[in-house]
Amino acid sequence: MRLGDYYEGYYKGYMRYLAPGTAQGYDGDWRNHIAGEFAAWEMEDIRVRHINAWLASDHFAGVPGAARSAYKTLRQILRSAMGDELYSDEVVDSTTRVYVCSPTKQTASLAARLHVEAWGTYSVTGGRPIG
Repeated sequence: MRLGDYYEGYYKGYMRYLAPGTAQGYDGDWRNHIAGEFAAWEMEDIRVRHINAWLASDHFAGVPGAARSAYKTLRQILRSAMGDELYSDEVVDSTTRVYVCSPTKQTASLAARLHVEAWGTYSVTGGRPIG
């Protein structure tokens, strides 16, 4: 199932049980950050390396706290799909070993030297794991 289909068909329905501010924040993260990157992806195709590359991208430059908030919302959505048993049992939880960073010159320099495939194993910033 595509992440966007899950969000629209299932997750938005769960948000009615959340505090209005929380639901508004999750929906804002979805519209502003997550949907453009992952809505068309099959959920089981989203891997740690993809999430880390997205978090380290220029998309979050100049927006303090956006990467952390968007990651937490993405993690909530994927874990909800796991709970609904709509996420393949054969796929490892893609929200583990993810690093949220603040874009800096050091990040850009290091990211340029690392291959995207390695981002699932190494923090490109030396940031703290979120989890």
